[in-house]
Amino acid sequence: MGRQVFMRLAQSAQVVLLPDTAGIDAQSLVAANPDLVVVITVDDLEDELCAAARSGLLYITGEPDSPPMVPGAHVCYAIVGLHVALAVSAAMLGFAESGAERIIRVSVQECLMSMLEQAMVAYQATGKVARRQGYKGAVTAVSGAFLSRRSVRRASC
Repeated sequence: MGRQVFMRLAQSAQVVLLPDTAGIDAQSLVAANPDLVVVITVDDLEDELCAAARSGLLYITGEPDSPPMVPGAHVCYAIVGLHVALAVSAAMLGFAESGAERIIRVSVQECLMSMLEQAMVAYQATGKVARRQGYKGAVTAVSGAFLSRRSVRRASC
């Protein structure tokens, strides 16, 4: 029943976003709605901590002498969302101009790796490996569990 409802909704949609684990054939969606843009996210973003770790973003986030921390404000989701929005815009423009492909695959890991650009440029220029800088980092702010006098507090801003 749910799959039928989804397919019916997709027939009138402009964009459908699917994880690669959804088990829905993108070609059949486009066949049913030729104006549809289908974005398939590759790699798992279900666990933000693991996604940040796999991309290398976790390595540069946190205090210098402490374990790594998840970047603040759920930035991993925002980064992927930004790349997806850009991909959708490009697909819609490309299709309008040339009938280009309407099925796009966006790698979560590659989206998050784009945040390491500053660290890579700095390494090429200076030969120094980027280190965690806590709140002094030019790219990353932290969130997660913070110790206080009475307990552990969770913060995300």
